[in-house]
Amino acid sequence: MLLLPGHEVMEKCSLVYGRTMTDRTWRKWKRACEIPPAHPHVGEWLTEFQVKCLLVLAYLKKQNPWNQYSYEQVLVEMAKLRRKKEQAKFLDAIAETPVNTLVQPCYGRDLHKTLERLTGCDINPRRLYRIAERHGQKFSKAKQYSTKQINWWIEKLGA
Repeated sequence: MLLLPGHEVMEKCSLVYGRTMTDRTWRKWKRACEIPPAHPHVGEWLTEFQVKCLLVLAYLKKQNPWNQYSYEQVLVEMAKLRRKKEQAKFLDAIAETPVNTLVQPCYGRDLHKTLERLTGCDINPRRLYRIAERHGQKFSKAKQYSTKQINWWIEKLGA
């Protein structure tokens, strides 16, 4: 039996979902797939079937994020994925997920590295001070920047 670490599965599910996941969301998804909570001394290890359930749930949530899905609904969707047409649609949805959808919040001291990773441009930290001053903002190395603010910086960099 193949066992996979929970944190890696969570990263893969958030890629399919297209957003980062909080621990609370992860616990809710595991509960929806009837996966028992992790033991603190052993850690979290998931079977191949549990991983498939979570990936299918991520796919369903990407299609309709506000819908609540039960374990039975996830199993029915897994059964549908056995058909070639449905399976191709599922795999296309996973392949279309862009890499930069998981923009993590970061501190100002790491902002230039994050922006370099997302845009592919070399960014001098001094440039961030100039851009902020030009747009009436204040840049701080100690401040934590949210994903919305990081997207604002990407827009102002012209990338």
